Amino acid sequence: MGGQAYDAPRLQAFYLDPFEVVIIGLDTADGPEHVLYDERISLPISDADVDNVVKHGVLKPGLIRKEKLSDGEERSVVLDGRQRTRWARAANTKLAQTYGRDSEEYRQRMVRVPFVPKQIGDESKQMSVMVAANHHKESDAVVKARQAQRMLDRGMSVRQIAADFAVTDTAVGSWLKLLDLSGTMIDAVDRGVIAPTAAVQYSDMSNEQQAEVIAEADRLGAKISTGKAREDRSKRARGERTNNPSVVKPVPARIVRKLIDDETFMEGLTPSERALLCWVAGHAGMARRVRGLRAALKAAGHLDASEEE
Repeated sequence: MGGQAYDAPRLQAFYLDPFEVVIIGLDTADGPEHVLYDERISLPISDADVDNVVKHGVLKPGLIRKEKLSDGEERSVVLDGRQRTRWARAANTKLAQTYGRDSEEYRQRMVRVPFVPKQIGDESKQMSVMVAANHHKESDAVVKARQAQRMLDRGMSVRQIAADFAVTDTAVGSWLKLLDLSGTMIDAVDRGVIAPTAAVQYSDMSNEQQAEVIAEADRLGAKISTGKAREDRSKRARGERTNNPSVVKPVPARIVRKLIDDETFMEGLTPSERALLCWVAGHAGMARRVRGLRAALKAAGHLDASEEE
């Protein structure tokens, strides 16, 4: 006599058309103000992910919640499985282009996404489930910080948030500090110019100073390490000057004269650039050869009497 394979409760999943479920923010006009918004819905979809889904289908079930709208209509909203749904949609679009959406071949190959219904009425709990289901996935600290802040705004404690992300309270606190940084610094974290742990070390600096730090890193093509950032913060706390490479030291006149004597170097400059360098070195009459320089010097009150003639 046959029975079920395991002596345990069965998982009840529904295999749904990925275009018939709703991803908040992607299929709706909602933004971060919605409890189920996740900015990773804009992540790029790779051909490898799509090809994998075409070949194997979606193997891991997602979570879904059915809700009734004010007009009486119902919709099925994704709690977990946004990327799997997006991959399945892309896979079906690819299959439709190959076989035709109305063909029998397409209907047989069409990818459906398994979803387990999870009816949660409380918005904070909906957010908790969404975060807890994805805590194991790689996600940048800024995304986590914004999610944590939204949870905090809805009355959840740092300890509750940490439990949903499966991290320590300290980790959540560090993420939240990122949101106090300038837009330039946050963008640099997103671009990988500076690590999140390094970025928070500059929170004591003004937005303009933070922008200078990132501008210099971009100029050098270098990534700012956490060790260097902590060292700089310690020096600021002690009132010491940091070796901020964005501060350019004046070039001695003797160095400029040596540059002028370097024929190879001078050949690589335009006539206007050569004239400007000579003017910096103190050669008389050179300001006239640089377009706009005399007018700028006069406006600044630094034009020599000999140059005015």
